[in-house]
Amino acid sequence: ISVGGWTWSSNFSDVALTNQSRSIFAASCVEFVQKYGFDGIDLQWVYPVSGGMSGNSERPEDTQNYVLLLEEIRRQLDAILNKTYLLTVDTGATTERIANLDLPGMAAHVDWFNVMTYDFHG
Repeated sequence: ISVGGWTWSSNFSDVALTNQSRSIFAASCVEFVQKYGFDGIDLQWVYPVSGGMSGNSERPEDTQNYVLLLEEIRRQLDAILNKTYLLTVDTGATTERIANLDLPGMAAHVDWFNVMTYDFHG
């Protein structure tokens, strides 16, 4: 299951903000994956820290909170016995987008990055 995207990233900063909100979101994702037979979770938080559509919640601490969110999702996925689930993220390819990510911290919890390298011209 993929969560987020250009128009669906408005609440990620709030979701990633606290231990409680991260745990609730992770549990909801894991429950959905199990209920409908998906092989994992893909997050597409396109604009942590800044950018994106007006109305997106954003904070300077999004960089670290994104890592903590991935850590919690991975913990809950790994707690499921007898099955290995994927955790992946989609990232932008521009220096502005990469600057807002802790790639080494994220890499410790995800199986791979999907780098969005489309919509470039010139």
